[in-house]
Amino acid sequence: GCAGEVLSPPLKIRIRDVSGYPVKNKKVRIELFDENGLLSSKSYSGQTSKRSDNNGFIIFDDLTLQKTGRICIFVCVDALEERTEDIDVLPPGLNLDFWNETIGSPQYEEKLNRALRMSGGNKE
Repeated sequence: GCAGEVLSPPLKIRIRDVSGYPVKNKKVRIELFDENGLLSSKSYSGQTSKRSDNNGFIIFDDLTLQKTGRICIFVCVDALEERTEDIDVLPPGLNLDFWNETIGSPQYEEKLNRALRMSGGNKE
């Protein structure tokens, strides 16, 4: 996704019990981190706490991040915390063809770093 735009595709999580059955109406919270730690609420908008539907799904479909860079998302249920795959929030307006490298590859990292330098990065 790009900074200032709703995260697309939205973050979708499914909660299951130990037997693998979906857990409905379970409160789930997400926490967002960057390299400096927990993001302040000024750095994003949208709901970060929702309840699962009848099939155990929660979709965070209104999440908008205001800063660029690599963002780590933790899903918190009761006392459990589970880290999801990191996401990269890109400067707005970049052509998506720019990102056809495999995430995590050296070529991808180089392009990401170049894009962040072009946008002035996210030094606060």
